[in-house]
Amino acid sequence: PSFNYQLSERSSVTLGYSFQDQSYDDSGSGTLNSQDDFQSHAGTVRLQRQMTLADAAWLEVGYSRFEPDGIFNPDSDTWSGILGWRRALSERMNMEVSAGGRRTDSDFSGTDTGFLFNARVNRQTQRGSLFTIVSRTFQPNAYGEEVTVDRLRLGMNQRISERMSWTLSGNFFKTDDSSSGLRNRDQDYANVQASLQRAFTQAWSVRGTYSYIWVDRKRESSSATRNVVGLSVVYVPPRRL
Repeated sequence: PSFNYQLSERSSVTLGYSFQDQSYDDSGSGTLNSQDDFQSHAGTVRLQRQMTLADAAWLEVGYSRFEPDGIFNPDSDTWSGILGWRRALSERMNMEVSAGGRRTDSDFSGTDTGFLFNARVNRQTQRGSLFTIVSRTFQPNAYGEEVTVDRLRLGMNQRISERMSWTLSGNFFKTDDSSSGLRNRDQDYANVQASLQRAFTQAWSVRGTYSYIWVDRKRESSSATRNVVGLSVVYVPPRRL
């Protein structure tokens, strides 16, 4: 949940909180290569000011508590500070850049620091939109650890006609866990997805999707790929004024 309070015509403060409780049916907790259940709490405070009609700046301070169940992974506390800037480049294009740092204190491994950033560009076209996101984050993985994730996301959608549209997106990332040692759970990941959607009424439509997924886990001798084809029926309730 989040709460936003308008301090003035140009300034506002936003408080945010999130809780994650992740568990696995057969985690095998207690083994070196097991997937471990975990809980995490995170809170943020963001101060934002509208500098001009086209520019906005903000400062965000965050704190998170990470509590894994595995005996090989300690609890940790992370503080972060980020400065951000958003600018409308034109009526159809805007960009957002933020950067900062984090400090993580662990029960076993002591203190670790890192750099965080996020950059996003959005552009509207006559028939659709495009976006690009480059980021570095610090987040939990499936093994009860917190890792650095470098990510690139690309996407575009285009309206072919009044009833038909297509979407193409890509999600690429690599993880780095400097504390993993011999476990070496770092991985490279790529997911490219294409979809075609046909609307039959204002509320009902059919969507077909194709996804290609590639994963290279460093502790394994070879990479893995997957091809996924899907067909779904979409219903969007009409809005009532």
